[in-house]
Amino acid sequence: MSQGQTLASYIDEDIFGVEKMIYVLKVDVISFIQMNEIGQAVITAYISNLYKLAKDQEWKLMIAFMDPSRTFHDPKSRDEAGRVQL
Repeated sequence: MSQGQTLASYIDEDIFGVEKMIYVLKVDVISFIQMNEIGQAVITAYISNLYKLAKDQEWKLMIAFMDPSRTFHDPKSRDEAGRVQL
């Protein structure tokens, strides 16, 4: 992967209930490897990989994943429900 290159990944509808494409930058991959702060795209790619492993191992019915792009922090909200987008 050269500087500025992007990895594109298709996210199947089975994972989050909606299909989508995500794009991960080289700097995001480096941050993940260095255990620094990462963004939603890296988390989504990681969850996608976990889903594929769970599906291969037939654990699919035992676990569920939440799309990280559907959450956000609202500093004014006092409860957890106020921080989750529905």
